[in-house]
Amino acid sequence: MRGTSIVTGLCVIGLGLFTLASSAQAALEDILYEKGLITKDEWVRSKAESEKAVEEEHQKRDTAIEEEHKKVEKALEEEHKKIDQEFPISLRYKDGFDLQTRDGKFEMQIQGRLQLRYSYDQEGDGFKPQDSTVFDDKDVSSFRVRRARIKIGGHGYWPWLKYYAEYDWVSNTMLDYRLDIAKFKWATLRVGQWKIDYNRERVDSSGAQQFVDRSIVNNSFTLDRQIGVRLGGHLFEGTPGYFVYNIGVFTGSGINQTHNDDKHMLYLGRIQWNFLGRDVPFSQSDVDYSELPIGSIAFAGAHNITDRFRFPTDSRASTVDGVSVVDGRFEINQGEI
Repeated sequence: MRGTSIVTGLCVIGLGLFTLASSAQAALEDILYEKGLITKDEWVRSKAESEKAVEEEHQKRDTAIEEEHKKVEKALEEEHKKIDQEFPISLRYKDGFDLQTRDGKFEMQIQGRLQLRYSYDQEGDGFKPQDSTVFDDKDVSSFRVRRARIKIGGHGYWPWLKYYAEYDWVSNTMLDYRLDIAKFKWATLRVGQWKIDYNRERVDSSGAQQFVDRSIVNNSFTLDRQIGVRLGGHLFEGTPGYFVYNIGVFTGSGINQTHNDDKHMLYLGRIQWNFLGRDVPFSQSDVDYSELPIGSIAFAGAHNITDRFRFPTDSRASTVDGVSVVDGRFEINQGEI
């Protein structure tokens, strides 16, 4: 930019000197015409030539300044490219902050999500319906942060070696931490903790729900987050026989429970038929608008023997303590689901 200023200044000075010379010449022409030493035609012709010379000089100056600007901008652009190429990491914003190495071997995407909730309801709302002590006409007004989460995901060295982690600030809970070996779409191995593929409503992200929260029957049909390993894949994609399968083995004790409560494991199997040949994402609303119809039919089964009858996200125990044995269904405070 400094070079541009110098060149511009020199051009302006040159134009000023030329303008002074042109003015002096015009004054001389006027004197000669007044004294009758040149004819009127010669005076008019001389005036026109002087004005044309000034205009041409202006154009030359503007062209020189423009060309100098282009040279400086090109030099700066090349310098910026050189700096970018020498710096090993690029940063951009695409559905979150995305950091990548120049060679594409490593990537990390950072996202955040915040959900606030204000409610004005009766105190009995949200409690167990069988507890009659909470049914009264007292109104309650409340405001809280329902969810505040940070998500980190990407790949390492190979694009098919993927990782993901999710943390919730409100409950101070590490929700997800998993590693995917996804070199083949028909066979992907996952290890870690996540919402296992059993109940679709539970697997759907809270950020992709149709309503403000999940239905009240969700807890009775969810296995929530579990620690374990799963093999899954997509078969015959794009055809009427498009299937998605998942089979896995888990501790069966719930979120962030590193030890099993007995020797029994949680076994899971799920198969989904996308009968229109197109994938059906885990989202409750089609906000992006699918131009073609999509649909699926899924079957899932799981077996687990545990002292819990549900798996809430906050990891509070929901056990079957004190439940009697009925037809062998419960064994020493163990429930078979």
